[in-house]
Amino acid sequence: MENDILITIFANHLKDMVVIIKENEEILNQIISLGMKTKEYPYLISIPGIQKNTAARIAAEIQGIDRFQGVSKLCAYGGIDPTVHSSGLYSGEHLSITKKGNYRPRSLLYLVAAGTSKSKAPNNPVRDFVHKKKSDGLAPKAAIIAGCTKLTRIIFAVCSDETMLRIN
Repeated sequence: MENDILITIFANHLKDMVVIIKENEEILNQIISLGMKTKEYPYLISIPGIQKNTAARIAAEIQGIDRFQGVSKLCAYGGIDPTVHSSGLYSGEHLSITKKGNYRPRSLLYLVAAGTSKSKAPNNPVRDFVHKKKSDGLAPKAAIIAGCTKLTRIIFAVCSDETMLRIN
């Protein structure tokens, strides 16, 4: 008898979760369709490792590449710029990122850089950069953060120049 009640409660919770998942999928589809209307979307989608969902979300987060005077400002907005601490003989190298910016673009960049670093597709500049940094002795996570910076530079270049990424 008690098991029947638990199964009924579980089934009701499961039905509620299915409804929530469908609502979230509808919202995501709306985000993608709105993102596709931005000026930056076609340039973002040309970057290896960035798909429709991610391109739309990045376009929504940067809210127009014209807001940023340079790639360093875009890096700072995402909080992936390095902290600077130097004094006397202390050089301040190999320090962490600031994380002072918006966490959402930082998360998106990290997901793309980490996912791309595992890709086997040819001609991927971010993956190649991450692998080079790892082979230079950088820790895997630090190499991915470096890949985020590389990805940000690519995003800024293609969006500000309004050109598709061409890989030789």
